[in-house]
Amino acid sequence: EEYEDFSEKTEVRYTITREEKPAPGEDRGQKSGDITKTPFTIYVAGVDNRDDELTVYGRVDVNILLTVNPNTKQILLVGIPRDTYVPNPALGNNFDKLTHLGGFNGITNTTKGVGDYIGIDIEHYVTVNFDTFQYILDAIGGVDIDNPYAFSNRDGTYFPKGTIHLNGYTGLQYVRERKALAQGDYSRNAHQVIVLKAVIKKITSKEILSHYEALLDALKGQFVTDIPSAELIKFAVSQLDSGEKDWELITYSLGGQGAMQGTATLGMNWRLYTVNMFESQKEFVKEQVTKVMNDEIIKQEKLPDEDKTTYIPN
Repeated sequence: EEYEDFSEKTEVRYTITREEKPAPGEDRGQKSGDITKTPFTIYVAGVDNRDDELTVYGRVDVNILLTVNPNTKQILLVGIPRDTYVPNPALGNNFDKLTHLGGFNGITNTTKGVGDYIGIDIEHYVTVNFDTFQYILDAIGGVDIDNPYAFSNRDGTYFPKGTIHLNGYTGLQYVRERKALAQGDYSRNAHQVIVLKAVIKKITSKEILSHYEALLDALKGQFVTDIPSAELIKFAVSQLDSGEKDWELITYSLGGQGAMQGTATLGMNWRLYTVNMFESQKEFVKEQVTKVMNDEIIKQEKLPDEDKTTYIPN
């Protein structure tokens, strides 16, 4: 309210218009839009670095599609293995490991590659790295998850089956471990979806939302997104005014067929571990995202061909 007379007390002295055509994968800057009323899809990316300064460039080890419908209050989370074999827009749409797409070409190269391959529009992105992920978990007081099975990671940290609490340090260990798990990267991808689901449930709770200004201030500089901060604040306020209905989260972790194949980044003669996405799962994700975007209510279902997933130790 204190800024209602802003337009009256300011004037435009000069305007310049420049038309740009971004190269494939080039960061396009922040996008605006009313995310309080219109469904949207966000690409949640975990970049493989510990730098103090966040970047939209680098290998992406966490790849999760997040489709949000503020009208139906449903959120669809889809985890994609980092080794999934997808076209790389920046390299002539030749096939590459998904984790390579962010590389030198930025997160929008990743969102374009995945979006084009599945057949959906990915409007926004959020990126974090190892350090900022830990900070975010600690800032919200950690999360409680339902761990599907007991395991110990390579450092000897034991995660029992059942309800466990994760702080920043243990949370990072939980979502990074793959070598100690029977299904390797598939299991790690499932763990990432489990933790993100818990984070979303925590930050959309009335307890957290009622202090959204303090939370946003605490998280400043801990993630990079193309959603303007004003839209994030508007979204938080809209949830406080939306009554008692909680968000419903539907989650899937994609599988695939492990293989050794060449990549566009390192050449077709240098064979690396890759994951061929099942066509049935690709079509299923496209269908589910489309339904959420069209205000249709979806329900948790069995993922097609999930029992056919094949992991090759690497």
